[in-house]
Amino acid sequence: MRIIFCFLLAGLFSTSLFGVSQKDTLVVGYTEAPPFVHIAEGKLDGLNYRIWEALMAKESYPYKYTSFSYEELLQALENGTVDVAITP
Repeated sequence: MRIIFCFLLAGLFSTSLFGVSQKDTLVVGYTEAPPFVHIAEGKLDGLNYRIWEALMAKESYPYKYTSFSYEELLQALENGTVDVAITP
């Protein structure tokens, strides 16, 4: 089941990143939601964070993380302030 989830997630990210040029910096929005995304020892960690990092290890897209409350993240997705959300 976990493998299927990873493939589905990878497919979602690959189709959403298809139109991104190499010069763009992707804004990756998150809100802390353990165990998916949380801060451990001053750094981001969690299942979704690790999946995102694994996907980006195979790509050359520049990206940066931005923290939001859940409501702000939904709004940022709607208005295009963030490109991707890694929060469940």
